[in-house]
Amino acid sequence: MKKIYFFLFLFSVNSSILFSQTPDWSTSIASIIYNNCTTCHHEGGIAPFSLLTYEDAITNGFQMQSDINASVMPPWPPDPDFSQLKDQRVLSDYEISQINDWVNGGMPLGDTTYAPQQPVYTNASELTFIDDSIQIPTYTINNEGDTYRGFVIHSDYTSDKLLNEIEVIPGNPSVVHHLFVFQDTSNYSWDLDQQTLEPGFPGISMEGFSPYAQMLFVWGPGNGVTKFPSNMGITVPAGADYIISIHYAPYNDGEVDSKNSFQVCRFNTFK
Repeated sequence: MKKIYFFLFLFSVNSSILFSQTPDWSTSIASIIYNNCTTCHHEGGIAPFSLLTYEDAITNGFQMQSDINASVMPPWPPDPDFSQLKDQRVLSDYEISQINDWVNGGMPLGDTTYAPQQPVYTNASELTFIDDSIQIPTYTINNEGDTYRGFVIHSDYTSDKLLNEIEVIPGNPSVVHHLFVFQDTSNYSWDLDQQTLEPGFPGISMEGFSPYAQMLFVWGPGNGVTKFPSNMGITVPAGADYIISIHYAPYNDGEVDSKNSFQVCRFNTFK
């Protein structure tokens, strides 16, 4: 009987140690960060610091913990308890508890042989085929605060086009906070652009700078390729202009942005 109690005691102690073990970077935390954070938190990204390496993570560990517990990060304004949306950026309760336990437990590294491969961000296109690449002209930000700028590009479409796959590649990822893409079948937006000496024209992204403009697409850092089923897409009428309306983050006066690309794979007819 004493032997039975002894083995039960050892099992209880070992189980307690097993289940209370502090999560480490290599086997637990790195995968959470790579899957949810580094699309913005990498060198040259829109976020103020990188989280690609263990050293990055422990340097910013307490800030990361604070923002996650305050639901500031990952940025996701919709209420996830009300409705579930595609590609939503929400950490699970388990992931949040893992990060809390890791930070509170001293942020151990663990066995690096089990660490996931670090993601690579090249700012290159992920589209297999690119039918159109609409690029803005080079623009220099001349404002310390938030800057909103609309750039108008002729599509030169002679027939209606169906956009089936859409991708945005920012020219300067460190300054582009988000952007909207509109289409305008009038010359209203084009005329606004031509009235300014610099490329583009000032305007808040969601405000109706043209009564004829219709919003096609919204992009934010971390967004990949948006794909529609083969019989679905966004129609752009013949002769429409594209308006790429960009919000530049504050404190980037003098920064240069160029080659922001709105890239699409399109189909002329439904398949």
